[in-house]
Amino acid sequence: MSSIRLPFQDMSAFSKLFLDYIDGQASLNNFYGLPPQIDVFEEQIQRKQIDANTRKILQKVLNKQYENEQIGSELRQNLDFLTHPTTYTITTGHQLNLCTGPLYFIYKMATVIKITQELKKKYPTYHFVPIYWMASEDHDFEEINHINIKGKKYEWQNPSAGPVGELSLNDIEVFFDALPIYDEQFLKIYKQSINLAEATRKLVHHLFGAYGLVVLDANDAELKQFFAPIMEKEIKTQFTFDKVNKTNKELANFGYKIQATPREINLFYITQNRRDLIKRVNHHYVFGDSNEIYSEAELIQKLNNHPQNFSPNVLLRPLYQELLLPNLAYIGGPGELAYWLQLKDLFEAVDVAFPILIPRFFAMVVSKQNAEQLTKLNFKLEDLLKSFNEFKILYLEKNVPQKYELDTEELQLEQIYKQLELKMGEIEPTLIPYIRAELTRARKRLGHAEQKFKKALLRQEHDAIRQLEGIKNALFPDGKLQERVENIMGICDDPHLFIANIIDDLDPFQFQFNLIRKDDKARSQKEILSRKESV
Repeated sequence: MSSIRLPFQDMSAFSKLFLDYIDGQASLNNFYGLPPQIDVFEEQIQRKQIDANTRKILQKVLNKQYENEQIGSELRQNLDFLTHPTTYTITTGHQLNLCTGPLYFIYKMATVIKITQELKKKYPTYHFVPIYWMASEDHDFEEINHINIKGKKYEWQNPSAGPVGELSLNDIEVFFDALPIYDEQFLKIYKQSINLAEATRKLVHHLFGAYGLVVLDANDAELKQFFAPIMEKEIKTQFTFDKVNKTNKELANFGYKIQATPREINLFYITQNRRDLIKRVNHHYVFGDSNEIYSEAELIQKLNNHPQNFSPNVLLRPLYQELLLPNLAYIGGPGELAYWLQLKDLFEAVDVAFPILIPRFFAMVVSKQNAEQLTKLNFKLEDLLKSFNEFKILYLEKNVPQKYELDTEELQLEQIYKQLELKMGEIEPTLIPYIRAELTRARKRLGHAEQKFKKALLRQEHDAIRQLEGIKNALFPDGKLQERVENIMGICDDPHLFIANIIDDLDPFQFQFNLIRKDDKARSQKEILSRKESV
């Protein structure tokens, strides 16, 4: 595979907040800790200290979650290293999308792996472990119950409620039967798993286990017990609401769009097949639309007795993560980094080190066939980022031999009216404004004619334009970036080979958009891993 890197600023798909963050704009300096640069990790290590007991709890839970799986030496080593005081983690999080969901799931995992590899080279006295934090407590089934393959959506029809990680997979084979293509190993993993959380962990291990990526399901009673004091503080003081609202006002003053709005209490209560918001009503508490009412003391007692039934929302979950892990950096997309930038005051309120925020890898994969078609039509890969209207006009400029712009005619028109202005002005100067007004109207009519001329040329080039439209739709399904829609099974025949080459080529500290051309030069995973070990 070969790639071209382009500045994010050349695209219209990214927010001002994201662009200002990667540019290091001073307006955002107060909303994060250290910048996303490899040279600052030594300082971040000094800021991030975690006690031995926390490390032991973490390792114990992970060993329990992996106890029934055959895991490789790289992953086993990382699990063992987690109790060492010189071991730190780099983390990304994501929902439990079926079969990995959109491509950017793959890109997030690849980024977190590559960063740990680069950190090991830069800081050889430390060990760095890549972590995937599963959003197993999320309850938005509609966001994870489908995949898109070659522009078509396939859904898993499953009546669901409550945390998605606990969903049964009894009927998953029906979903796979509807797919036009799929990896047989994917189906095997889902059929042999009790629930979606287990299947997701096994699938990620299947794809990334050779790189030592550790999957953590934080929906665990022992881990929740560890986080219980923070959840109690949330119930009693609503500190998330106060701190994040303060930060949101400051961000809004700089003209930034707010990604997430805090609730008065940023916790859910989990029961079988339900995940309900905890609401504060007249100094009492209710779960969702339940009629049961609890006093503060009763709610705290429930928390102490059954912490596993309490779940942090999107704004409180990062604090849960950073309190538990010896974590140095979080890897995320633009939306994620936007809400992390709302949380620095929240972290300071409980004296937890704020992680370095690093954008994930961004890419669009262009098939060999599409790339060759573009070349025949005199296009470059970077031209793909233009709108389709710009794309069509560019085609005319590059391929139609006729001079379709009426520049010469416009110049001749101006000369004619200039002569009229001189000639008639000598006789009657009051006619000059009239002549000039007529020139303006003539220019407009000529502009309309030029547009009709372009449309006529485009009709003549119908086949080529349709070809371009097919390429554009394949790479921007539903007008969205490919990475946010298409599944890996629609992009490549061998996921391991694709992942190996992405990781090998990825530069995690160079924040640009990647246009990847698939060709015959892809290296095998075995070759890449062997080369890494020899280094």
